[in-house]
This record gives sequence, structure tokens and C-alpha cells, in this order.
Amino acid sequence: MTAAIPGPPCPEITVEGGIIFVGNEPFSVPALYDENNKRYFLSVSDEVKSDMASNAGKRVVVTGRVYQDDWSGKRALFIRVTSYQWIENDQ
Repeated sequence: MTAAIPGPPCPEITVEGGIIFVGNEPFSVPALYDENNKRYFLSVSDEVKSDMASNAGKRVVVTGRVYQDDWSGKRALFIRVTSYQWIENDQ
């Protein structure tokens, strides 16, 4: 019997972009689009999801660990958010 060797930890990244929600309630997920129109789905607590829903459309800086998972049958990038900060005076 062989033991599985865990892979290296997912890298932590910081990304700035706009927040939108993708999918239909109650299964919608916050997503961040960066300046290159790259989309990251965000893994967050229900409390953070609620805050993001209240501020959808605003710009935010998100830090977390990036990983790949399935979204609607396709591979997609996700960020497991460890911190975020709204960008003040966003026009």
C-alpha cells in the first residue's frame, strides 16, 4: 500500500477587480474580473458573500489561495479568500 503524497500548497495571490455574481440563487457565487477580464470565482463565508452581494459592481482587492475546480462542467479558477478590501471612491 502506498500513501498519497500531498502536492505543494496552492500559491497565494492578490488580485484587484470588479465583483459580480454568477449563477442563480440560491447557488450564485461571487466572481472577480481583473483588468485583463480574467475571471476568478471566490470561495468565501456566507458573511463575506453577503457583504459582496451588497457591494456588487464595486472594485475590490482580494488575497487568497488560487486553485482549479469545476464550474458548469468546465475547469475554472477559484480563489479561497483570506482577506479582501473594498477600493474607496471607486468611480
